[in-house]
Amino acid sequence: HWPYQLYVREARRLIGDFVWTEHDPNASLVARSVGVGAYSFDCHWVSLYATVDESNTSYIAAEGRVHQGRDGGPPHGVYQQPYHVPYDVLLPKRSQLTNLLVPVACS
Repeated sequence: HWPYQLYVREARRLIGDFVWTEHDPNASLVARSVGVGAYSFDCHWVSLYATVDESNTSYIAAEGRVHQGRDGGPPHGVYQQPYHVPYDVLLPKRSQLTNLLVPVACS
């Protein structure tokens, strides 16, 4: 299916018997892991604003930006611990479809 608008990053997703949330999966799902990730949530900056840092230096900051610090280095405050990608997020609902893995648009 095509999204309603081109380049919509938050498009349609598979909904399987297991839906991955921000909560850690149980041990049996971790044992069936198919990968490891460490990327934090995808956040787009909303607006720019003027502010000052600890040394009273003025700068322009991006509100909502979490992946890059002001100096171009790592972000200050948001870090993502490595996590397991459960195999079950690749599977559609058993009652709807079998014999298919969906490696994009996971559940």
